[in-house]
Amino acid sequence: MERKIVERLLASDKINRICRELKVSKHRVSLVRAKAEEAQYLDGTNKLPPYPEALFSDSVDGRSERGSESWRALTQHLDWNTERLENGWHAITVYEELPVKVRRSSFYRFLTGAQL
Repeated sequence: MERKIVERLLASDKINRICRELKVSKHRVSLVRAKAEEAQYLDGTNKLPPYPEALFSDSVDGRSERGSESWRALTQHLDWNTERLENGWHAITVYEELPVKVRRSSFYRFLTGAQL
């Protein structure tokens, strides 16, 4: 979608028209416009890369680096969980004996994510 927005901006389309035809918000068009100006696509200094390539480098989403309270609590007891699972305990038994209170779904998500 970013490519379509930048192409429309290069074609001198108005923001309202871009929003209406591409069904995106003005905020998104403004963000893409700022990125395109920073990358110097709009002033003609840089050309757009060929189609499959991304126009802009991926930015790190801050949400991916934040962990939940449950995840942090379970991480503190990682050795405890690992020891019991390696000794043949069933996951539900480990969950029932946890020294912290977390939701069962969070516990199983932790087991999958931590690859225990």
